[in-house]
Amino acid sequence: MCPLYPQANAHRGVLDLSGLWEFQPDPEDCGVSQRWYEKGLPAPRLAAVPGSWGEQFSELRDYLGPCWYTRRVTLPATKPLSSPTRVLLRVGAATYHATVWLASTLLTVHEGGHLPFQVDVTAVARGGGPQSPAPSSLLLALRVEGLMSPTRVPPGNLAQIPQQHPNIRYARTTGTAHAVSPESRDPRDPAWTFSLSAEYTAT
Repeated sequence: MCPLYPQANAHRGVLDLSGLWEFQPDPEDCGVSQRWYEKGLPAPRLAAVPGSWGEQFSELRDYLGPCWYTRRVTLPATKPLSSPTRVLLRVGAATYHATVWLASTLLTVHEGGHLPFQVDVTAVARGGGPQSPAPSSLLLALRVEGLMSPTRVPPGNLAQIPQQHPNIRYARTTGTAHAVSPESRDPRDPAWTFSLSAEYTAT
């Protein structure tokens, strides 16, 4: 049975970055201003990716504020970095709000902890130009937070208790819910782009 996520084949190289990443909570929310995405984490510990930090660290069981994950990666995944190969970074899921940097470059901001997202990192991977060799090692940084909000996952009856402490009726799991994986693809592959349309008729 084939897993329902990208697989390596003749047209796609995939590198699964699952494993231990450097990890650090950021309760003061100072990581962006202090450029942790460029300098690295000042006091890291190791955390499993994918995985919820509340399940790995007892003191963070109820902590939903920002946390950082970093590790050094080599791009592309398996194919030579030459035109027209494109390099993507895919995050299987991050609960609930994620910001991603690569080589100090802000790649994307994503809200929604239940769906994968990806971003084209070809320009960052190539560095000096289309024919330049891929940098040997780049710092990949993810900032993830899962603060409760009426505009996010329904947190219960907000009218009865303060909004910052909503009535949660399910286990709160925050962090990287699925794998992070760089991919190299040939854009000439017919599966590179597609369109989808639907019609609804009342009966």
